[in-house]
Amino acid sequence: MTPPTPLVPLHGYESAALLLGCSPRLVRALVERRELESVRVGRLVRIDEEAIRRYIDRRRRPAQQDSK
Repeated sequence: MTPPTPLVPLHGYESAALLLGCSPRLVRALVERRELESVRVGRLVRIDEEAIRRYIDRRRRPAQQDSK
């Protein structure tokens, strides 16, 4: 019997930090400040990839247009 596949990829602090290019400590702080959505699985905290994408989209700054 093969194990079921998760509904969405869930990441711990370490792998979420790799995706964001920051430290796990910063990811933990973002979760604690509720700037980054998370899911509790028992005592574990997990972050899904869509939450990471939404966080990036909220923080995105548009490029400045050249005024020539």
